[in-house]
Amino acid sequence: MDARLKHLLQGERVARFWDAMSRNYPLHLYSKPVKTAVEGKFPGDGKFFLVGENVDPATLAVIGAALEQLLGYEHEAADLTRELSLVYEEITLLYRLSTAFAGKLQIEQIQQSAVAEIADTLEVAKVSVLMLTEDGQGLVLSAGLGVENGRLGAVRFRRGKGLAWRVVDSGQSLIANDLAQYADFDQGRQPDRSLLLVPLATKTGLAGVLAVSNPRYGREFTSKDEKLLATIAQQMGSVWENASLYKEAREQFLHTVEALSAAIDAKDPYTHGHSRRVTDFSMAIAEEMALPPEDLELIRISSLLHDIGKLGVSENILRKPDRLTGEEFAEIKKHPVIGAEIMSHVKKLSRFVPGMIDHHERFGGGGYPDGRQGEQISLAGRIIAVADTFDAITSDRPYHPDRKGRPDEVALAEIQRCRGSHFDPVVVDAFQRAYDRGRIKQNPAIQAPA
Repeated sequence: MDARLKHLLQGERVARFWDAMSRNYPLHLYSKPVKTAVEGKFPGDGKFFLVGENVDPATLAVIGAALEQLLGYEHEAADLTRELSLVYEEITLLYRLSTAFAGKLQIEQIQQSAVAEIADTLEVAKVSVLMLTEDGQGLVLSAGLGVENGRLGAVRFRRGKGLAWRVVDSGQSLIANDLAQYADFDQGRQPDRSLLLVPLATKTGLAGVLAVSNPRYGREFTSKDEKLLATIAQQMGSVWENASLYKEAREQFLHTVEALSAAIDAKDPYTHGHSRRVTDFSMAIAEEMALPPEDLELIRISSLLHDIGKLGVSENILRKPDRLTGEEFAEIKKHPVIGAEIMSHVKKLSRFVPGMIDHHERFGGGGYPDGRQGEQISLAGRIIAVADTFDAITSDRPYHPDRKGRPDEVALAEIQRCRGSHFDPVVVDAFQRAYDRGRIKQNPAIQAPA
């Protein structure tokens, strides 16, 4: 019996009808012509042949007509079920994507989340995210699963080479189940059996191509796979655009912060480059502590701006080549509070205030400006305190006996001596590990200004 007919006969309404008729009449159904059979049709240009033993022709004709109608209904119901199933799968996929992309503004994170969802949803062995280079002459393999080692981050296809450029030039998806038919297919070191490629577009134009290959269980790609991958590409393109805008805005913000940091250091010739070095040391400590990306960002900005309050301190005090008087030092000690006041006027920057105002507090108490202790001090403040101290001891300062920075070993010993009293032990231990790995080291070229 024809497989399509057999499948339709398994439908609930058709099966009930056939069982009822078969109990009353000895009926037989065939896919090929049989003498004395009543011929009927089923969807897809199929035919069936109904035979009834000792059943009068008129009754057999009525049964055949009813069966034909029911087979048509069953086909429509199956189509509707398939369509509903596809819609549901798309809705589920969009939900999973929105969950996977939620809160992600780093392009690399978005790509990796998309790659995982694509591989899971389409059940494929290989996924490639190919992004256009700035000059539009190459496609870079920016993320992938099951791709060749060493390919990530490199130009995978130059313009005009490989099937991906068909998608770039046409803006249309491509299903290639028989790759032997495509003369421009570029086989890599890991052979592909079949390919599905869809454009990755944003509001401003084409950004790249999403490619999947080698569906599991030996199956071929279908229009359903194409529709699902296009859904992912559409969602990814939208999120990608937001992430690109965020990246541009973030880079502009960082440039502004770095320029401001340089302006702070320029007020005091003895602290030239101090904020940059403290930031580098702080980031090395934070990464050694395995802090999440959002905390790393907070540490980076807070440490760059930790001395912003010195903008409110007299240059005569900052530039004084000798030791400060008690009154002058009292003025210097105001810079954390001045910095907090400056930053508090910009609501979006208020989250960086704790690190700036706390970096002279002591873990055991007795620091300034508020005398906080332990975990009352922000983590950013505790990290910056250690980094700031290391730089202060090892770089040239007017309060050193010869105004020259001390060797690293002196700073290490002092930080360890103050572990638990001035500094958070956890932060000190992370600092020591980072130093031992060579991630923290003072530049020996740092000298006192002429």
